[in-house]
Formats: sequence, structure tokens, C-alpha cells
Amino acid sequence: MGGICIILVFMGYVMGEKTSGSAVLTLTKKLSHTSFTMAKFVTVAAAFCLLSASICSAYTRLIFEYASELTNILLGVIAYAVFTITLLASTISQSTNVSAVLAFGGFIILMLSNYVPKIGFILPCTLLSKTVELSSGIFYSGIVGLIILSSCLSVICLSLSVSSLKRQ
Repeated sequence: MGGICIILVFMGYVMGEKTSGSAVLTLTKKLSHTSFTMAKFVTVAAAFCLLSASICSAYTRLIFEYASELTNILLGVIAYAVFTITLLASTISQSTNVSAVLAFGGFIILMLSNYVPKIGFILPCTLLSKTVELSSGIFYSGIVGLIILSSCLSVICLSLSVSSLKRQ
């Protein structure tokens, strides 16, 4: 559900600034395209990942009078780095509708990739299905590889966003 919320809230994140002209003003003032894109990514990461992990931990403590370590919850939330595809979709599209279709298409492809036999367990969206175990303190043995693969996917999407923004 968190991934869908990220897509709905941020599907026009960069595209809105491009159409209003504020991105042009920002990018002509000695701010690099990379800095612009990374600022957008860091904002999404801080707003959703860190904030949602803190709220999840506090809510669990309040309701169940215990909570696992915040680090375990943060490991589960790292899965949302996969949704840099939303930033990419917003960067390459010219309208909110196209951005939404591209972001949801990427989301569906990533979610369906979990069901590919023999390789689905190493794909980044596996982290989304392991968040309950991680927040319970159960360590998933393949988590390091999943985090590395998820981070690589994020870097690729961010690089494509920067190069697309430069061409525009």
C-alpha cells in the first residue's frame, strides 16, 4: 500500500515543476541537474521512508506495548527505494496521466517479477513481502543482496532521470 501511496502523491513531482516553469528557473541558477534530481529523491525518502518508519514504530509500541528495533523496520522500508521509478516517470513524462501510467506500469512489473521462478526471491520487491518478518526481528538471509540490488535499481533510475532532465 505504501508504494501505491508514493506513486499517487509523487507521480507529477518533477513534471509539475517542468510545466509551471519553476524547474527552468531553478536549473538556470547554477544548480546541476543531478542536485535537482537528488533533492527530489531525498525529499521523498525523508518524507515517506523515515517518517513512516518512525510512525510505524511508535504505533506498534502504543498498540502492542512493544516494538522491534527501529533498524529492523528501516530495513523493511528500504524497499521503497525501488520507487525511484516514480521520479523517473515524472521526469520523462509531459503530463500527470502519462507519469501515473508509467509509474504504475513499473510498479506492476516489479511486483510481478517476484513470481518469476528461481530468481524472484532475489528481486527488490521481495523486501516488500519481508517487512513483517523484519519488523518482528526475524532476519531474512538474503537481505543484503536485496538491499544492494534495490540500491542499484535506484541508482539506475536516478541516473536515467538526470540524463532525461538534461536532454529536456
